[in-house]
Amino acid sequence: MKQAKTAEITCLLLLLFSGLVVCSHVAGSPLTDDVATLDLLKENIPQDYNIPAQYIEKEVGGACWLQLNLYPVETSLKALALKFGNLSPNRANITMFITMLQGLRFTLDNEELEVTMQVFKCHYRRVRWSTGQYFNHIKDIFEAATQSPGRFHCAPPPCPAPTSPPALPGNKQHGKNGRERSKHGLLALLLIPCITFLAFSIFKSPEGFNIITGICSVKQLVLKFEERDD
Repeated sequence: MKQAKTAEITCLLLLLFSGLVVCSHVAGSPLTDDVATLDLLKENIPQDYNIPAQYIEKEVGGACWLQLNLYPVETSLKALALKFGNLSPNRANITMFITMLQGLRFTLDNEELEVTMQVFKCHYRRVRWSTGQYFNHIKDIFEAATQSPGRFHCAPPPCPAPTSPPALPGNKQHGKNGRERSKHGLLALLLIPCITFLAFSIFKSPEGFNIITGICSVKQLVLKFEERDD
């Protein structure tokens, strides 16, 4: 009884908004008398359009594929309608299909739809389709709507693993150059005291040569340690 009342309310709403929408014998399934209008739209809109869309593939959406794609298609059609003037036949036809999609959503539990879309969120794909691809996708949705949307009986597959960006050759070269600069800086720091003590030993006393020998030995140890790290 409750299903029948819901179907009647949906039919009345759709008939008020569009004369092309009728009710099927299956409760909660609004259909169109003239789906051929999609082909007309496809012909009227330039084929080189790249229409942005968001969708879930049939293999991923499973039994919930129709429900998961209703709102994204409705949103995309609204954006497309704004590209045409208020008196444009294209805008009028697009608005008609938007109304039909909204009618389909009226037959669903809004809260359950939002939860299901959130669960499948990681599986939505953003694309830019040509005019033909775009309207073929919409036609698939209306063909799927010939059956009752029913209840949500679907579980999402695991989310795809995030892919790490490949290492760029420039990054490796940058790291190598950084190590070279560090090595040269360390050598410069070691050479300064060596030169200082060399001058001191020449002008002051022979014992200065022993100090130079000790410092330069430390330098050799540091260089060997760096070569081993490389």
